[in-house]
Amino acid sequence: MKNILRKISSFYMEHRKIIIFVLITFLITGMLFILRPVIINEINKNPELHKIYMYINTQISNRSILWLFLATFFGSIFLFSIPVELIFAYYIISDANIVLSIIAATIGTISARCINFFIGTKFKHLTTHLREKDEDFKKKFNRTQTSLIFLGNFIPAFPVEHFAVFVGTTHYNFKKFLIYQLLGKILKFILIVLFIKSLILNIEFINMNIYELTKNIVQYIIDILL
Repeated sequence: MKNILRKISSFYMEHRKIIIFVLITFLITGMLFILRPVIINEINKNPELHKIYMYINTQISNRSILWLFLATFFGSIFLFSIPVELIFAYYIISDANIVLSIIAATIGTISARCINFFIGTKFKHLTTHLREKDEDFKKKFNRTQTSLIFLGNFIPAFPVEHFAVFVGTTHYNFKKFLIYQLLGKILKFILIVLFIKSLILNIEFINMNIYELTKNIVQYIIDILL
């Protein structure tokens, strides 16, 4: 046990700056999530802001492709971290144009993650100690990052938006970041479409009308988050 604690302590002391930075980003996101009901309540008190808020909800309910892009864009900024897959799923369940929905959601998500990445580049000084590592460590670290950039899209509860900020601090190649994020996100949206369409077909096959129920559940979750 002492050996484990010693290793943890050593790891923290070596990487404390970046660990503290990442924890701060999570703290900000967490505070905004906790305060979201208060913020929405204040918005509803203001007639003009309430009108804008209701307009946005109406546009999403009406499956506006422009607002799918905007919702996935703002939802993918690490400060907000809204599960944009739910909004995308709502569009698909509601029979929105699949190709346009994938394009809009992908562009919105990746654009926000690029912003997250570039925010991270402003804090490169926090990871200068990584440059002192040997080449073997650097290669393994780079491969691990590459894997998580792609696979992070499929790992449940993986903080992919915050990870994009972290990657930006580590001098990672932006073009590689963009390519692997793009491939991962497009594949995930395609898999969501296939799953939803397959689920609906199977449900219809056994004469269970759960289509509207699923749609209403997703809408309810979106209403809570937005």
